[in-house]
Amino acid sequence: MKEHDTNWIRIAISPSTREEGRKQLATLAAQQRWFISTIVQASGTAPFEIVYNMDNAKTSVHYIQDKILGLDLVLVQGETYKETAELIRSKVKTILPKEAIEFAKNNKNPELFVNQSYILAATGPSTFDQETFDIITGLMKHENADARHGAIIASGYLEWPEFTEHFKTLMQDPDENVRKAATVAWEHASKN
Repeated sequence: MKEHDTNWIRIAISPSTREEGRKQLATLAAQQRWFISTIVQASGTAPFEIVYNMDNAKTSVHYIQDKILGLDLVLVQGETYKETAELIRSKVKTILPKEAIEFAKNNKNPELFVNQSYILAATGPSTFDQETFDIITGLMKHENADARHGAIIASGYLEWPEFTEHFKTLMQDPDENVRKAATVAWEHASKN
């Protein structure tokens, strides 16, 4: 997905109701007469995915079991992405972006910093958001290496070019996993 492509919304299904959320989405798809155009089996790091298309074929809904984030996501793309996302949020238990930001602002538990970054990535907008950016870059500077690593992974999902300079700094991090993740992220960002 191109960073300037803004006709999409990513939605995170609430982890506490994953199975129920999956069923709610399938029920909604049947009620709305969305048809399954593709099923992608998980392999390696590639996630399991079901792609639903609408009759007009101008909007698609992708149900994704993301292994890296450990979350079930719904990616809505196309002409009616906003309306479709709102319909999904009204029928499926999801994490709202404002809930993710509030969780991140209030979380003081280092064991949840990685999860916090991942939820921000899963609910973050397709266009730059200063509040989300500040939280993630703050975690990139955290003393905990897992928090820094998780923030790099999360920023890769958001694909905002504003993260690029932070990757360069983290390529000198004392932690090997952080350096490796920052290098990969910087290389990817440099290509876009």
